[in-house]
Amino acid sequence: SSSSSSSEDIVLTRLAGGFGLRIVGPRAESRVAGGAEGIFVAGVTEEPALSSPLRKGHQILAVKGALAVTRLENATQDEAQDVILNAGETVTFTVRWNPAGFAQYREQLSSAPDAKLQREGSVENYFSPGAPSSDTAQTHPHIHQKSGSGSGGSFLARLSGSRRKPSDV
Repeated sequence: SSSSSSSEDIVLTRLAGGFGLRIVGPRAESRVAGGAEGIFVAGVTEEPALSSPLRKGHQILAVKGALAVTRLENATQDEAQDVILNAGETVTFTVRWNPAGFAQYREQLSSAPDAKLQREGSVENYFSPGAPSSDTAQTHPHIHQKSGSGSGGSFLARLSGSRRKPSDV
């Protein structure tokens, strides 16, 4: 039985595509505003996560990799993604079933003000002279994510507002 206070450890070994998890968490700006906190599983997309007990609505409290344990209660989504991607091959996820916390979070993600997209769009223009104007970035945020699979593409996608969407790990 999983009460809201009990946590469990789930060990996953990374496959070629990662752990098959989609995570969501606060952006740096929303954390200051006293928004929702916590890193949550927003989807289970591939193995090895599909065969694990992890489900949408689990809060990831900590990640234990080869070198260290990192607590994620106060992490942003970008920080959590970096921790998980760099944790090593076999990682222990300490999770708690917390669908109420996840629901509050989803609501906050969908009601984020457009000003953040506009600002992040203009940041991208600074880095990439050929990028669409910030007006385009505001109305068509998906455009920037076609910039390729290289590290530069993902860097720009992160700046252009993809932090509103879950991250794959």
